[in-house]
Amino acid sequence: MAGNMYEWVGYTWNPLAGECPHRCEYCYVQELKRRFPRLRKKYTGEIRIDREALFKQLKKIPKHRVVFVCSMNDLFAEKVPKAYIFNIIGMANHIDDGNRIFLFQTKNPRRMIEFFPYFPPKSILGTTIESNRELIKTEAPPPIERYKAMKELREKINIHKNPYKLMVNIEPILDFDLEVMVKWMSDIRPDFISIGADSKHKNLPEPSTEKVKSLIQELEGISEVRLKKNLGRLLD
Repeated sequence: MAGNMYEWVGYTWNPLAGECPHRCEYCYVQELKRRFPRLRKKYTGEIRIDREALFKQLKKIPKHRVVFVCSMNDLFAEKVPKAYIFNIIGMANHIDDGNRIFLFQTKNPRRMIEFFPYFPPKSILGTTIESNRELIKTEAPPPIERYKAMKELREKINIHKNPYKLMVNIEPILDFDLEVMVKWMSDIRPDFISIGADSKHKNLPEPSTEKVKSLIQELEGISEVRLKKNLGRLLD
């Protein structure tokens, strides 16, 4: 159950092993791998299915919880074989009885569109948009591509009247252009937005307190905003 990023998540399920292809410079998994040999073994090497997690842990997933799927990896990274994605989504559907909410979060939401019809009905589809600018070392798609894909997901949900919910994670929040970020969120119309700060002391380019407060105020007019405790450092 390692890798719970959110207080509102009740369980994490990690059936995807191997090194995350996106290699984001602030990735919290890298620090966990240094501290825990078991995690280092699981999240090193080629992308692969952790069969024990896929089958045995699946049976332990509690009801009436939000279940974060692949919180320690990115299920929709381009290098993840399509069969693996279908296997994991299929197993989630296998145990879905309407009493669990599955969170699928990716930095490659364009690929999530490909699997749009197959998610369990009570799914949250999310992405991370730290800024509208390209400010960090990463092999993930740039923020503008994530925005465009999430906007398309919103349009598909509206057209098909699908029960999926959308969320955007702005964490770690990086310096940004206020008007652009507000427009992006307005276009995506996420059901909620989570905002957090760098808690790993990575010396990332962060916005001023004034900009963060202005962003929160603007976003509260668009969606529900959930502030993480680590954001307090930038709000004082």
